[in-house]
Amino acid sequence: MSTTYALLVGINDYPDGVGTPKLSGCVNDVDLFHAHLKQGAGNGKLAVEMLRDGEATRDNVIDQFRKHLGRAKAGDVAVFQYCGHGGQSTSAKAFREFYPGGLDEGLICIDSRRPGGGGLDLADKELAVLIDEVARNGAHVAFILDSCHSGSGTRSADAFNGLRPRLARRSDDPERALDTYLDGHYAKRLKKGDGWGIPTGRHILLAACDRTQLANESPATHRGVFSTTLLEVLEKSGGNLSYADLFVRCRAAVRARADEQDPQFDVVGGFNPWVGFLGRAGGTEARRYRVTFEKQAWKINCGAMDGVPTDADKNVGVQLFDENDPSTAVGTARTVEVGAASSLVELLDFKGDEAAGYSAAITHLPVAPLLLHCPAGSAQRGALEETLAKDASVGAALTDKPTGARYGLAVERGKLQLTQRETGTLIKQAAITASNAEAVAKAMLEDVKKVARWERSLALQNHSSQIDPDLIDLACSEPVKGKPDFIHEGDEVTLESVLRGDEWVPVKARLMVRNRTGKTMHMMVAHFSPDYGISILSNDPIESGEHWVKLWGGVDNQVFFLEDGKESVERLQLIVSTQPIDGFLFVQSGVSAPSTRGAGEPPRSKKARQDDWLTRNLTVRVVPRQAQVGAKSWTSDNGVIVVKGHPKVKASLSLSTARTGTRAAGEGAPFLDAFARAGLVPMTVSSKTRGTASDDGSGAASTPNVLELNDILNPESLAEQPLEIEINAALAEDECILPFVFDGKHVMLGGDAYKDDEGRTQISIDHLHELPNYRRSLGGSLKMYFFKTYLKQTNVNKLRWVEYTADGKFEYQKDGLAAKVAAAKRVLLMVHGIIGDTEGMAQGLRECGLDSKFDLVLTYDYENLSTPIEETARTLKAELAAIGLRDGDDKHLTLLVHSMGGLVSRWFIEREGGNRLVDHLVMCGTPNNGSPFGKVEDARKIINVLTGLAANFVPALLPFSAPLLFLMNRSKKVTPTLMQMDSESAFIQQLNASADPGILYTILAGDVEAYEEPSDALFAKLLTKTGQSALFDVLFSQKANDIAVSIESITRVGGAPARARTPQTQQVACHHLNYFISQAGQAALGKVSW
Repeated sequence: MSTTYALLVGINDYPDGVGTPKLSGCVNDVDLFHAHLKQGAGNGKLAVEMLRDGEATRDNVIDQFRKHLGRAKAGDVAVFQYCGHGGQSTSAKAFREFYPGGLDEGLICIDSRRPGGGGLDLADKELAVLIDEVARNGAHVAFILDSCHSGSGTRSADAFNGLRPRLARRSDDPERALDTYLDGHYAKRLKKGDGWGIPTGRHILLAACDRTQLANESPATHRGVFSTTLLEVLEKSGGNLSYADLFVRCRAAVRARADEQDPQFDVVGGFNPWVGFLGRAGGTEARRYRVTFEKQAWKINCGAMDGVPTDADKNVGVQLFDENDPSTAVGTARTVEVGAASSLVELLDFKGDEAAGYSAAITHLPVAPLLLHCPAGSAQRGALEETLAKDASVGAALTDKPTGARYGLAVERGKLQLTQRETGTLIKQAAITASNAEAVAKAMLEDVKKVARWERSLALQNHSSQIDPDLIDLACSEPVKGKPDFIHEGDEVTLESVLRGDEWVPVKARLMVRNRTGKTMHMMVAHFSPDYGISILSNDPIESGEHWVKLWGGVDNQVFFLEDGKESVERLQLIVSTQPIDGFLFVQSGVSAPSTRGAGEPPRSKKARQDDWLTRNLTVRVVPRQAQVGAKSWTSDNGVIVVKGHPKVKASLSLSTARTGTRAAGEGAPFLDAFARAGLVPMTVSSKTRGTASDDGSGAASTPNVLELNDILNPESLAEQPLEIEINAALAEDECILPFVFDGKHVMLGGDAYKDDEGRTQISIDHLHELPNYRRSLGGSLKMYFFKTYLKQTNVNKLRWVEYTADGKFEYQKDGLAAKVAAAKRVLLMVHGIIGDTEGMAQGLRECGLDSKFDLVLTYDYENLSTPIEETARTLKAELAAIGLRDGDDKHLTLLVHSMGGLVSRWFIEREGGNRLVDHLVMCGTPNNGSPFGKVEDARKIINVLTGLAANFVPALLPFSAPLLFLMNRSKKVTPTLMQMDSESAFIQQLNASADPGILYTILAGDVEAYEEPSDALFAKLLTKTGQSALFDVLFSQKANDIAVSIESITRVGGAPARARTPQTQQVACHHLNYFISQAGQAALGKVSW
């Protein structure tokens, strides 16, 4: 009887002060996986060792790996699960020949980053040795990692939406000595000279994300996104899935939870991914390919386009079969050189007949599927799933969750429709009935296969390439009348087409390349047409030199042009190889009409051996130039946008679309997704559409929603006389429109906006932000997105109780409030501030685990702009009394409050007798002695900063801060409640003259200067970029502050004489908006004496 040996490691409680933030879901993840193992053990034996938090030292993990997992023999299963931080560090120089990047990627054990230095991560090179030791015994080895292996320098949608990465970076990162790797294993091997290298024991790796991404955990559920999904998929299937099927389903489900996290399953050493998970029943067959002998080498007709990994350390196993008898296996092979469309293989255990061909099945995991959104219960979904199951080559999977699915496949009004969901474009449709469902689904999936291949090809990369990409220059050359050509460098270019008479003039731009590698390179340019066709524009050898070589364009039949006067987006890919490229293997016809771009038939090159190669992508936008902005005003065709004339500023103006259905740089997709979740709607600036809407009205075409100004001359004059933009869009009383710009990392306000007496939005721009130059802009540039939102005050004056659910979320409840109070002894009441509501506070309370300290959690939401603070306090008193919280009750009542909510609570306690029923007041960021909020100009500046922070880090708060800023931009005075926060106001003076209430006050004061978290690594750069660091010095007289309130004001409560119970204070490394969601804020709340 086989035995499953499991070693499960989960670490939440990393030590303070060593750059490894504490996590919240890792121990839960391993505990739940342990429960799954016990449930799925069946008749087999199960032996589990668990290392949690302090037990998970580096030595203990290594020791248990060898002593426990090392017991697994042939027929047994050895599974290792790690949930915790992953990290990078500088590796020993000796490994550079295997990993030129010079980095170790490893697991951060509880003592890896101990104070004072000297700790070591458990590096990937060490794990390779440990795995090899177990695999040599013949065991089935599975390795499950829910941690980050490397990070990216750009922000993802998940960073905008509050998921927390399991990644820590070393601040002290010296080169690691070779003899420190696993008791000197490698140093000894190198010294002996016997088989120096990194072992590749047979196993499968189930990783939470790829090497360029972050693995996230949800503070709401205290679970890792990947671990949660893995167990859900296993439980729904009964656990009987092959690793290949498990990968496809996990990939789809994770993308529904995290926009920028793609699980990676890697097989090493010939592991078969088509066997059942942990040796259980289940499994499907792999797709078959063909292996032939050509040009003195064995070649298989698949490559990176088909999902074959290009990493140098990942040779893929191939099972060969008799071509005339596909059921008879004749031997095995492995890939030795992976090309884009074909690969070379090495026969391992038989000679092979060079005159024959072989059927072949790749024994690696399938390519990540193209997700197709198909709502549960959709007509003919069963037929679609059945057809997909029969043809693994389609490379697609249906999902009923729209998040993460860029394409849709569903029946609408009797027609099966394939759509690009981000643009609303209808790609293909066909009438479908119950009688023809199978045939129609099969035909449609042929088009889906083209879409999947198009997407996969566009994302081609060769991770093992030795070609230096910096020595290959790709550019777009645009002619300028009377001047040298303008060279666009970078991966995105915008070209302007000018209207002459009734026709838009094509742009004769040229694609240029420069080869500085020192040897001739073969270079092919592929064009990916909007209808999902792939054609070859050029395919030629390019000699090395410092000169630019034209590959394509510049003549009458090789141009970029507009289609019906609408924006066009062209995607091009340069493939560089040391050997000739089989261009015909790339070509495919489009889903609809073939593309007319380029000239003539795509050239074909001789079949040849693929060697080293790499890819470079280029996106070319062709947009219509609408007008020249100057002294004369310009109005959009639908009358919505008016750019008013300016006596000194001149610029060219064009309109474009924020989303093009691609994830190219500069698109701003991460912040657009985050804004959409917060309820901000992009505003259309023109009536012209781009793309194809469905003929029955069920699809939506794209419309321009971005205003671009380029070649801006005299931008310095904006400081004296701002550029004015007017938006004529109907707005409800609580709605507003705000302009934003995106510089590739941060979202920033593009100008000051307010509503005039006629209801029109006026935007004033007094400076330009530094933005990437995606087009030929000889002066300044401005790319502005307009969003509509509303003042979120749906929960005005509501006292409710909070019901926390098993998934870590919560629901507000109103019914039975008095009964709940009557049954409770320890009650917590939360009151929000000037920005936001109690939703974030309630969620943060659960994430801290503090909800368990109380029998009942209450929230009070109220109107916070116009109603005087003291009036709100009296209303709160009455509502509490109505539910049984009054003088003389037997309850222990604690108030947890934020910002202005603390002033409401203090007035209630100190002026309305609330001290007779409140036992403890916990204030976060409360302006006890006033704030710059109290003066209109200062308030406008602070709210501007807070709106910028909300846009980048807490988009859910934008519906609160943005409309307030919109209101403040026109007002000559602040709102009544903000006025009361002036340090010299009668309200503040009277409040601080109150008698000692005699109850405990705890005060948390944020210090923005001390704030630093890995998930918000760009925070300081944002403040510097918007010039706010100097602003704070002026507003707060260079005193420490949380952006909205000085620490001095937060911590100074009341006047003389001193209070009998001195307030307990903590300074916290956070800012005004994240007391309840930052790690420092939550840690401070955990230290409160509740």
